[in-house]
Amino acid sequence: MMRCPALLAGLGQLQDFLEYGFDAFASMRGAKRFLAAIDQRESAPNKALFGATGVTHAALSVLPHDP
Repeated sequence: MMRCPALLAGLGQLQDFLEYGFDAFASMRGAKRFLAAIDQRESAPNKALFGATGVTHAALSVLPHDP
C-alpha cells in the first residue's frame, strides 16, 4: 500500500526494512517469547551491575542533572 509512495519519496530501503520486519513479526505469531528473551538477556547484566533491585531512586538522585 505504501510501497509506491515510499519509492517516489526515495525511501525504498526504509520501506523494505519495515516490510521485512512486519513479515518477521507476523510469522512469529506473537512477540511474547521474543520479548521475554530480550528481557532475560538485558536483565542479567543489569542485575550484575546494579544488584537485584536495580538502580534505586536514591542512587539516581546523586547523579548530576540539568535543572
